[in-house]
Amino acid sequence: MSKISIVIRSKNEQKWIAETLSRIRSQSLDAEIVLVDNNSTDDTVEIAKGFQLDHILNIDEFLPGKAINLGVRKSSGDYIVCISAHCLPTDQRWLEKLLESLNFTDKNKTTSIVAAYGRQLPLKSTSELNKRDLFNTFGLDNRIQFKDFFFHNANSIIRKNYLEEFPFSNTLTNVEDRVWAKQVIDSGLQIGYSADATVYHFHGLNHGNESGRLKRVNTIIEPLYKPTYNSNSEPRTNILKSKHKFNVIFMTKQEIDLQKINALSCELQKIPDYNVGFFIVQNVVDQQVLNDRIRLVNRSRFSNIDKVGLFQFIKEFYESNSQDFEGIDYLLFLSEKCLNNLNDIEVLWEKTKEDFLDFSFMGKQIYKNFWTQKGSNLEPVFDEIYLREFSTPIFDVSYGMGLFISVDRVRSSDIFGGINGLYEI
Repeated sequence: MSKISIVIRSKNEQKWIAETLSRIRSQSLDAEIVLVDNNSTDDTVEIAKGFQLDHILNIDEFLPGKAINLGVRKSSGDYIVCISAHCLPTDQRWLEKLLESLNFTDKNKTTSIVAAYGRQLPLKSTSELNKRDLFNTFGLDNRIQFKDFFFHNANSIIRKNYLEEFPFSNTLTNVEDRVWAKQVIDSGLQIGYSADATVYHFHGLNHGNESGRLKRVNTIIEPLYKPTYNSNSEPRTNILKSKHKFNVIFMTKQEIDLQKINALSCELQKIPDYNVGFFIVQNVVDQQVLNDRIRLVNRSRFSNIDKVGLFQFIKEFYESNSQDFEGIDYLLFLSEKCLNNLNDIEVLWEKTKEDFLDFSFMGKQIYKNFWTQKGSNLEPVFDEIYLREFSTPIFDVSYGMGLFISVDRVRSSDIFGGINGLYEI
């Protein structure tokens, strides 16, 4: 059987790379895997090494076509599959369906398909704009393109002999796939589209637009695609291939006895992904190891704990205990407020994994008007004041009930810059 080589482009993709590679490894067809990384400063390459890839290459100057061409030169397959590191195959026949699309036929025309691309679907946490664009761009019918030169190489397959003769541009900064596809069509060859070779693509195709209007459009469009697209049956935890672990930072001003700490740890251990808990309390011996799941930290060790913000404290705690967070993907912050809602923590963790969230917490919608003191006067917090039926809800959040933050976000300078989500209670 002809050999397939998969070329993956990456740049700081530690959030996605394990999931992507796990799904590729579970395909019905075997393939050579080549990673072309652009000087990642996170753990992308280290994670990839754990999957024993055939080749891991580095490129200093990232140009999308140039990266693919580098991977192609190192590949030995008859077919080149291109996939972005943050695109997740939806099932085990993704690769098989891509290969089949090169052999689509038209009863009225002679065909010679040299490349094909597959459907891209949004995740639940994808922005409303990107959802709309993915739905509108990637349809439900397989097709052969004789004139249309749309082509998207984030999820695609190309005959290697053609790609070697006509490589992607080494100089274009974007739309290199569209320019290349125009050459294919102009030469009298065809491009295939497979609605069955699907991937989840969080980032989508474009950026920016008015979210309210987009949500209304998606409310209309999304049901039209069911049952082929069901936002409630996307990557659920029972089909996730990669594993995630979290450590707990529990902090309270109250004195709390060791029996309660041990009981809380035992409850957390019911969540298989829980690793170690750091319990920052008043009345304990600092750095005491109670057992392999509990580390006690005396609160007095942090003199500025009440003067810095919560997220600054979490960041500093992580940095000072980084050796205990190796191989850990998330931190879970808790306070004594969590003691009566431990079941909700497990639900929040499932949601965090299912929706690939970087920052998740519990809260409830409220429709209230808020005012604040400005000098000797009062001013509304928001510029406009609406009746409830016309207002946008805000959320009353309690971080102490459960706050998951990805290690990637803790390390970054923008802790809120990833995918954020809320579990309503």
